Amino acid sequence: MPITYDIKTDFLYKKGKAEGKAEGIEEGMERKSRIVVARGYEKGLSLEEIAELADMPVEWVIAVIREIETEK
Repeated sequence: MPITYDIKTDFLYKKGKAEGKAEGIEEGMERKSRIVVARGYEKGLSLEEIAELADMPVEWVIAVIREIETEK
């Protein structure tokens, strides 16, 4: 007689799935903020304006702009 186990009801499975989902959402939000920084930079907005639009600190905006410049 085989033993069956539904992995989807396991506590650790559910916890891992929730953590993965939260991590994916966070990565998506950061990716979107990077797009906002790139577009604002291309349009000549100030660092403060870009930071406000991206809802990120100015230091983070500066770091992203440096990355954009090194990729060119």
